[in-house]
Amino acid sequence: MPRKIWFNLVPVAAAVIALAALAAIPWTADWRLARIRLDTVETVAPARRLMSQFASAVALDAATTRNEADGTTPERTRRHDEALRTERSSDAELLLLAPRLGETLERDIVHLHAVIAQWNAQRSVDPNAADESLANVMTSAALLDSALARRQEQQRTRIRSLESMDVLLPSVLVPLLIAVLLGIYWTGRRMAALAAQAEEGRRALAAASEERVTLVRGLTHDLKNGLGAASGFATLLREEISGPLTARQHDHVERIGRIIEQTIAAAENALTVARAEAGSLPVRRHQEDIRALILESAADYVAAAERAGLTLRAEFTEDLPCVETDPSLVSNIIGDLLSNAIKYTPKGGHIWLRASSRDFSAHERNAGHWVVAEVRDTGPGIPAALREQVFDEFFRAPDASAATAGQGIGLSMSRRVARLLGGDLTLASEEGKGSTFTLWLPGPSSPAMSPRAVA
Repeated sequence: MPRKIWFNLVPVAAAVIALAALAAIPWTADWRLARIRLDTVETVAPARRLMSQFASAVALDAATTRNEADGTTPERTRRHDEALRTERSSDAELLLLAPRLGETLERDIVHLHAVIAQWNAQRSVDPNAADESLANVMTSAALLDSALARRQEQQRTRIRSLESMDVLLPSVLVPLLIAVLLGIYWTGRRMAALAAQAEEGRRALAAASEERVTLVRGLTHDLKNGLGAASGFATLLREEISGPLTARQHDHVERIGRIIEQTIAAAENALTVARAEAGSLPVRRHQEDIRALILESAADYVAAAERAGLTLRAEFTEDLPCVETDPSLVSNIIGDLLSNAIKYTPKGGHIWLRASSRDFSAHERNAGHWVVAEVRDTGPGIPAALREQVFDEFFRAPDASAATAGQGIGLSMSRRVARLLGGDLTLASEEGKGSTFTLWLPGPSSPAMSPRAVA
């Protein structure tokens, strides 16, 4: 894609990104806020509450245990039993919450559970030796409560940060979106101006092409009138109406007649090229049997081929379908190809005019159904470096002999007309072995496009 198009798409892409951010960022922030609040409410806060209950229960349990030495009372026993229940239930609930608190806090809770178990085991055997284990329990509980407090504070900080983002982001993105929309507006105005300039240029080019066609048409008309009159006088001389001619004079008159005919044909070809470039060449399409065109074209040039000492053969496949095209233009193209083949093929050579249909699958570059007309000769061939140049206007091969005089317009005109018909004209050649010119025409259900066949 051209760089200018990418440049014009930048504001649109920025607007799309800004709109997506306006929609996605608040939703994402709200989703994260909901998760953090849920974790705080259902995990961290309950864990801190359980730790507070646990610490109080352990302190009460230790106090009632020491006072048992002074004798037990029903009230002390009740308080001791209640402390034990609170201690065990808090420990069990902490173990259930542990996997949801993360790896570090889970490890601390498991360690506290182990220390509690060690303390309970020691004091049932030797209550006097359990003081050190009790200190470990209280230390572990204090460390775990501090870690939970830090975790809770971190979550509060994250909540405040996300809430601030919810407020700040729209205030940043909205002005950005406004700026982008202004950029899109400016780009649209600029593109509209460029489109207007391009349209103006297209109209100027079309007008220039039409003027060229008008000029060539006028010149052709004037040339044909003058040359037609000259041709009439040449005919009078050739038919000896004004008196007998010598053999040499008769030869000169014949040459004059041929030169006049060639000049008229060149003028008509120039007009055809100009009209094809301007898109004003009339194309009258209808269903046509390509075999009939092949036979008629071959018949028109059999005599010329025989005079040049050549053999001309026409061939076509039986399954050849009808094509929707302009038969007059197709005949002109085939005639020009046959004329060139007769000019450049040495005496004793062969020329084939063949028609066939070709199908190409969708993955091939010339995909579709095509009807092709090929003109193949046994002439000298065309060097690889010149195979595309032969389709340029007024181009003639450097080694073209004077006997094959021409203006170099025919092939250029034929290719332009072929593409105007929705096909193409291509060349395959090998030096010393001849050339094959192929006229491609869209077959039934085939897209009208140049096939760009192999050279």
